[in-house]
Amino acid sequence: MDIRNEYSKYGIKNFYQFNKENYKNPHINSINKSLKWIISKIDIKKYLDLSCGNGEVTDFLIKNGYNKSTGCDPYFMDIFIKNFDKKCYNFSFEEISKKGLPESFDTIICSYALHICPKSFFNTLLYQLSIKCKYLVIISPSKYPIINDYFELINQNIIDRTHTKIYKSII
Repeated sequence: MDIRNEYSKYGIKNFYQFNKENYKNPHINSINKSLKWIISKIDIKKYLDLSCGNGEVTDFLIKNGYNKSTGCDPYFMDIFIKNFDKKCYNFSFEEISKKGLPESFDTIICSYALHICPKSFFNTLLYQLSIKCKYLVIISPSKYPIINDYFELINQNIIDRTHTKIYKSII
């Protein structure tokens, strides 16, 4: 299944509304390799799995001893809570850009999602994230998004065509 075509055909909200029970990220092996690299570079304590989906990032991190997790996903909140019995917010990128996050995290990890954030509120989203974390980790299928405001790039890697970037908040 080509996710981009499905997004175009149904829209993001409808795609996940009708497919969330069976959704598996087709890039999970690359994501797990990226996460292994990430935990070798930064000390992750309390983290937010932003746009967590069914919790693939959280699952890997919990299995590797990183238990202080919270999820955030407007479509998968119920599945994340069921899978991990952990707190999960149902905020969209747009809602976070307008209202911020209710708590702070050492690290915010966003896997295969931030590159589809609309440009109309991308900068305000980055600002809201920058005041609630020390590190922002982006795992993406391409070099996008390019982040130049509120964060400085401290490390990056490409693993199996998956781009992984670690940023540090400058706020």
